[in-house]
Amino acid sequence: MARKIKFALEIADGIFVSNLEDLQKHIKTNDDVKKLVEYFLDGRLEKWLFDRYYEKEAKALQSVDKDDPDFTCKLCKAIGTDYAPSESVNVALIEYEKKMKKNLEDVTSDNKIIANADCTASTQSDLDFLIKNGKNIIYLWGNLFKLPLVHNISYIGILGKPSVDIDLVDLDSLKSYGIKFENLNLPEAIRKAEEEVIRRITEEARRKVEVKFGNYPQSANGATQSIEWQVLEKENNKMLVISKYGLEAMRFDSSSNEWKNSEIRQWANNEFYNKAFNENEKKYIKSFDGDNVFFLSEEEAEKYFSNNESRICKATEYAIKQGADVADNGYSYWWLRSLIPNSSYSVYCVDVGGVIQDDRIYHYSRVFRPALWINL
Repeated sequence: MARKIKFALEIADGIFVSNLEDLQKHIKTNDDVKKLVEYFLDGRLEKWLFDRYYEKEAKALQSVDKDDPDFTCKLCKAIGTDYAPSESVNVALIEYEKKMKKNLEDVTSDNKIIANADCTASTQSDLDFLIKNGKNIIYLWGNLFKLPLVHNISYIGILGKPSVDIDLVDLDSLKSYGIKFENLNLPEAIRKAEEEVIRRITEEARRKVEVKFGNYPQSANGATQSIEWQVLEKENNKMLVISKYGLEAMRFDSSSNEWKNSEIRQWANNEFYNKAFNENEKKYIKSFDGDNVFFLSEEEAEKYFSNNESRICKATEYAIKQGADVADNGYSYWWLRSLIPNSSYSVYCVDVGGVIQDDRIYHYSRVFRPALWINL
């Protein structure tokens, strides 16, 4: 008789368990419980228990109902663990993720796409389900989607460029909802409105020393507003700008004072860049030394600001709420990208009086004042 091969269960953090005692011991977090729910739903947990002759626990599973309000607690109790989940696991979302993952695997081998199965929609009903379940980043895979007016959701097209429709065509109102688009065919009215905004911005930039470009939370309640930029230099068909205000409070890094390796550089060119600018706006941002968003160097802060007074910077209400220090004169420290020679934990920054000095990289109370090049 062929020997039965017993498979191990992989729970959160890549831990594999081969017996009930280890399984009970390693159910410590809601992520572990989520994996347990997945194995319950597809039948692997019951099979795993029967294969190891844990018949009492396997039979106890048969009386557990996934629609029971206390489902996760009863599931844990059935296998003999004392862990009590701090919040319920969304069973419907787990089932959805499993179904969507299988659908994606049928059409792509891209693991990055498959990894986002739990927030990917291929039909309108999928989209409605994900919004109902609180997803704020949704990947759209299909032909046409009707987008509801729900605040602070980013829609990203994958496996092609889906078309979307939305009732609201007033661009300012749309931006107030914090809705973002990427790799999508937008309604004609929105596309033309965005093109007109870009045209107006570039025309103003040719004449003025300040422009508005992109959007970011700035008020104490996190409301999104247009970012104000100070024009530092105009060169041929491009201009260098720096934000008029400090937009966030955050540290430079925990251990490195090199800009290229810093946490703040990664954040600036990913989270901030994608949150502050829509796809049309990104087309006008010119990369500088591999960065779309960067800090001024010590030399640039000396070059573009004629004196200390011109370098002082106020933080937005939003940045202050995030932890930015504000001096009695109303101004805050802001980071530069130049490191301090012979030091591994200091970089240059501008203090509340506009003086360029050194500062420790791990201070969370310094403000993020981005710079970028814009094509005209």
